[in-house]
Amino acid sequence: MDFSIFIGGQAGEGIKRGSMLIGKVFNRYGYHVFIMNDYGSIIRGGTDYSEIRVSTKEIHTSFNRFDYMFAFHMDVFEKYKDKAKENCFTLTLNDFPYDEVIKKADAEPFMKPSIVLGVLTFMLGIPQNFVEDVIEDDLGKNAPKNIELFRIGFEYAREKNFNNIHLIKGEKTPKPLLYGNDAIGLGAVRSGMKVYAAYPITPSSTLLEFLAKNADRLGIIALQLEDEIAAINLALGSAYAGVPSMVGTSGAGLDLMGETISLAGAVELPIVILDVQRVGPSTGAPTYTEQSDLNLALNIGHGEFPRIVLAPGDIEEAFELTAKAFQFALWYQTPVIVLSDKHISESARTTDIPFSNNYPLMIKTYDKDFDGPYHRYKITIDGISPFAPPGTPDVIVHVNSTEHTEEGYSSSLPETLIKMKEKRLLKMKTIEEDFKLMKFINVFNEGDIAVVSFGSPKGAILEAIEGFPIKFIQVVSLEPFPKEAVLEEIAHVKKIISVEQNSFGQFADLFERKIGRNIDKRVLKYDGRPFSPWELRSIFEEVLK
Repeated sequence: MDFSIFIGGQAGEGIKRGSMLIGKVFNRYGYHVFIMNDYGSIIRGGTDYSEIRVSTKEIHTSFNRFDYMFAFHMDVFEKYKDKAKENCFTLTLNDFPYDEVIKKADAEPFMKPSIVLGVLTFMLGIPQNFVEDVIEDDLGKNAPKNIELFRIGFEYAREKNFNNIHLIKGEKTPKPLLYGNDAIGLGAVRSGMKVYAAYPITPSSTLLEFLAKNADRLGIIALQLEDEIAAINLALGSAYAGVPSMVGTSGAGLDLMGETISLAGAVELPIVILDVQRVGPSTGAPTYTEQSDLNLALNIGHGEFPRIVLAPGDIEEAFELTAKAFQFALWYQTPVIVLSDKHISESARTTDIPFSNNYPLMIKTYDKDFDGPYHRYKITIDGISPFAPPGTPDVIVHVNSTEHTEEGYSSSLPETLIKMKEKRLLKMKTIEEDFKLMKFINVFNEGDIAVVSFGSPKGAILEAIEGFPIKFIQVVSLEPFPKEAVLEEIAHVKKIISVEQNSFGQFADLFERKIGRNIDKRVLKYDGRPFSPWELRSIFEEVLK
């Protein structure tokens, strides 16, 4: 059992909120759910839709072909009708008077999806009282009106005698249905984050909303600043004080943070930066997905300094890698960039997040008896210096953005420049050697053809290679790049295919540069929409011929 539901309308008609409610019904009924939201960057009007994919098996992405289509306006249906599967059930404005029903019920337009839920409940044979319980749990004071609309949809479907089946209650134990940005926030908090700073920018802004809404319960501070420059400087100031901190943005905001990222590298302060990628350049298409910030993340900031760049491929990894990002930032005292994208951060999925896992934060703290006089930039065998935040008893902290001595005093002497640059190079080598032990790749399936990728295409690739003799190598750490681990996995493959969402082939270029082997076929997608399993499967079939 694997089917997809399309709900389409205009901005302001509750498409996203309604799709999550419907997704929760199926999730609690024992099914795996994936929700993908497609929307324009306007407050009202336009054409928005959500796909709610439901399955008895674990699913990794949206399918982009629909078994049920509900369209509140005919222009929405006309725009997307080519995505309907054969024998797709449709209920459009021509079939059902959505606006008239809302007006008669004295309800709000954003409650329209509850009508859809009623129709689906009848057609799929889900117990009516079960669904109403979910609505009450989820919507609180808004539940009565939504239940009224739900019953109207249910009765309409019964009166029309729509084809119906009995959807057997799933065997899956209900697990959380989480948006990617929520998982990132929970991962940050699980690892000990205390300060989150951001300026609202799509598609990272829902993380700020989530953390601000739950700040007291989570024991954190979530702050909206006047711009991205203020946000990252506040977060860096918190890190200077010894407080685990993160700043969130998208590509256009990351551009503005470059000088402070370079500052963090120079003064060796731990900070986590989240970049939720969207379509660029410039404003681009801010509500659509892309993977074109890879080169930016790898190179942002003037001068040379160590940094770590991690790329989750799904919502579970978004949780775990964000938690690990804090561990790495504090231990290595360096910037860590988490490279997400719109498809991960703004999609929701039935998750199996390891909430019980611990991610202890360790930092090389200053010990007077062992270290002697405090030198903020003390030369050590691994390049990592003892750290003492301001306020540490009997310690004077000198943190300097100009090149500096071990003690933290400004110096431009040749021997000082060499000493500090080599110290940071040593730290970079330490990170590279440590990361070799952790591998930072995921390998799926076997075959003499290898698909290599990073980030959100993971889900579509996993479903596309089912039954094919194709190995999939997902690179998780982009800096340092896991060269040895990748070389081991591609040693005996005949062809390599890269899959990514940008027009330059940034990951393919990085792969070839680091590995020294050419990509045989580059699969690039840059229309702002995520890969679907069926489109990748057709490409892989051609390669296998």
